[in-house]
Amino acid sequence: MPTRVGILEWTNEHSVTSYPLSKPMSPMDFIVDASFIQFDGFVPVLKTVTVKRTQLVLALQTDAGEVKVTVNKPSSATFPGTGVTIQSGNRYLGTLTFGQGLVNIFTQHLDAVLKLNIPFVTSVVRGVNSKAGVFSLAGYSGDVDIVTGNTPQERALFFRQAGNQVTWNAGWLGTLVDRVPLKSLNKVLPIGNNVFIEDSDLIKITPIGNNLDVSVILPISREVISPAQRYG
Repeated sequence: MPTRVGILEWTNEHSVTSYPLSKPMSPMDFIVDASFIQFDGFVPVLKTVTVKRTQLVLALQTDAGEVKVTVNKPSSATFPGTGVTIQSGNRYLGTLTFGQGLVNIFTQHLDAVLKLNIPFVTSVVRGVNSKAGVFSLAGYSGDVDIVTGNTPQERALFFRQAGNQVTWNAGWLGTLVDRVPLKSLNKVLPIGNNVFIEDSDLIKITPIGNNLDVSVILPISREVISPAQRYG
């Protein structure tokens, strides 16, 4: 008696298994592959599938809450292998890959809401510890507060936060000037904040560091010092 051996094509292998779901659904080859990144071992759940005329909406329970994914009605020529990305805001959660069942579900369940509540198998979930080092700052995990200093030097590093984006800036003008710069000397305005004091026959100017030593040269004759005594 001849023996017949049936060989499944790789494109039809999900017609006999529920993978990547933990329980079967109809059609079996609706979702043929999945990949998730979740915190602390959370396993996503396919809650509902709403089938409309031109698109369907999948509701998935993730560690970020319920996320809805919209998929447009395909032509049979585009399958299998079309996938969608699952996101919550800017955070990547995973991907879903559909098979020929995505074409068939529009004829089998048109205008229906499939209430499934089927978890995915754990092998398609990559778990990440919410306190892992990649989500820490200087070894501290969880909520980290960044506090700027009280002095100008400590406040040289500052940041602005917009959502999950933190922009760092640095800037410090140095020590504040306590003394007002030179404005004038005997109503003479400085040039480049500089005033030159010239020596005379009686006045000698000697710079000593940041100070000026002003000396008076005494004449030999007392007549210069005390003219009143001369004419008195």
